[in-house]
Amino acid sequence: MLKRLGAGRIVPIDSHQHRLELSKYYGATDTIEETSENQIEQLQEINDIVEHYRVVASAADLPFFVYNLPHETQVEITQDLMQKIKDKVPQLVGLKHSAPYIGPIRQFCKMGLCCMVGNSRLMLPALMMGASGCIDGPPGMVPEIFVDIWDSFQSGNFKQSRESQEKGAQVGALVENTKMHAYYKAFIGKRIGIDCGQPRPPFEGLTSSEKDELSKIMILMKIKTLS
Repeated sequence: MLKRLGAGRIVPIDSHQHRLELSKYYGATDTIEETSENQIEQLQEINDIVEHYRVVASAADLPFFVYNLPHETQVEITQDLMQKIKDKVPQLVGLKHSAPYIGPIRQFCKMGLCCMVGNSRLMLPALMMGASGCIDGPPGMVPEIFVDIWDSFQSGNFKQSRESQEKGAQVGALVENTKMHAYYKAFIGKRIGIDCGQPRPPFEGLTSSEKDELSKIMILMKIKTLS
């Protein structure tokens, strides 16, 4: 597993102890995103999982967000598990909820947590359940669409927020494939007028025909570009 820290620093994270050391070293200036990934398989017991989060959070003593990503970690952060984490981790302020089912968002919000939905296609439904916002790739591609979802929702203009959510979902659909990173780079590059290049291996880049098709889609969606 690789983790980017600070100004371009990328380091391998290969153990719980390594995470702890990085949290202590970079804690004053960097955000530590704790996903646990492969190591979480060794921490199946609830108490061990809670202790894992407690130790990592206390090392940096920064506002702490749990990343609920069960399809990668093989562990679902349920309401009960989150309550146990909350009881033991005073630095906990919220979570990014990227599980397929968004129902638990309501319970997480009732616990006083800042819950950010991890699927931009479901931003509006999540806001209606009490979510604080969205953390995902597509909002970085067309921020104006997702800002409008937020602004329209906050002002009570639900018709407009639904229309913007539909546009946002169409953008999200562009990157739901194995060339996700390539589409991100090509899309943003066209928007800002800068060639962002191709992804680093082993990720595949877009072919010429795929780039042409993307340009056509962006025109049909009336996405403003500088190239």
